[in-house]
Amino acid sequence: MAAMEGASAQEAVVGIDNPDALFTSKDPVLNRNKQAAYNIIKVLLEANHWELADHYLTKRYLQHNPNAVSGLDGVVYYFTEVRKQRATPIPEKMTTDIVSVVAENDIVTVSYPRQIQDPKDSSRSYTTTWFDSWRFVDGKPTSTGIRQPSRIRFAVGKPMSNFRKRKKGRWGFEIERQRCASRP
Repeated sequence: MAAMEGASAQEAVVGIDNPDALFTSKDPVLNRNKQAAYNIIKVLLEANHWELADHYLTKRYLQHNPNAVSGLDGVVYYFTEVRKQRATPIPEKMTTDIVSVVAENDIVTVSYPRQIQDPKDSSRSYTTTWFDSWRFVDGKPTSTGIRQPSRIRFAVGKPMSNFRKRKKGRWGFEIERQRCASRP
């Protein structure tokens, strides 16, 4: 057990070679939602063409980021005025690294690799999975979750005093979700 206490991930989380292939489905509704998620990432998040946001987001868009107000206008304001994102040419293909895309019913979740500095040793870093999850209505997302890494830590006979929340997971592990306010 002692070996587990200092263990870290052995393999880095990396994006796949052809992420475009993940944004399609034989199911027409899932395909429409995946394509909308693809364009949100490519047009809005990568190229910052927030003047086109009404093509991809509902007017009622519910924002779970505590730094951005809900509603289409609030999201556009957050990226253009608070984050000061400026439009760049829209790329032919998405350039963001993608780990996976999962679509089920009206939800699309996109996972990204994320490099994080080791809080105990600033000369080291590790990778984890970061994600966006959108709920779609008629081909446009009506809400999103905060981009956040999910961390699962195992109790090895020691108190887990650095956890903000303690919850017994399905398999009896202690689980903490560390929330991050926004994309860096």
